[in-house]
Amino acid sequence: MEFRRLPPYARSRRKTNPMPDSKAEKIAIFRYGRNAPLVLETLPRGELTRRAEEIAARVYDVPHSTRRQVSVDTLLDWALRYRRNGLDSLIPKPRHAPRPTARHHAGNPRADRTPETRKPASHRHRFAASSGAGRRR
Repeated sequence: MEFRRLPPYARSRRKTNPMPDSKAEKIAIFRYGRNAPLVLETLPRGELTRRAEEIAARVYDVPHSTRRQVSVDTLLDWALRYRRNGLDSLIPKPRHAPRPTARHHAGNPRADRTPETRKPASHRHRFAASSGAGRRR
């Protein structure tokens, strides 16, 4: 077999890779693959649910997950999202760090307190002792 070299105009073109590159793209394509039977044709409500139940009954290798199955509700949600906004809507949204609590906000005057700048807790103990709280009977 003879190896032929490509002409310069063909060598400079980038090859389009049909395989997804990122984790998010792989997940979106997996989701579309499970949903294709639900979204390629218009189905009556009962038939849509029946097909979703069939798809949910199977076991899959979900990309970047330890899960093996997908629920009917999840499939129906993916189908609705795909119909409204296309393949991009099946890309998982990035998870955000948990919101900081009130004591961590910069504008909160209590946020700047350190053990050295706090009032001693003894005032609490004096109140509890004078009210009789914590006494054994």
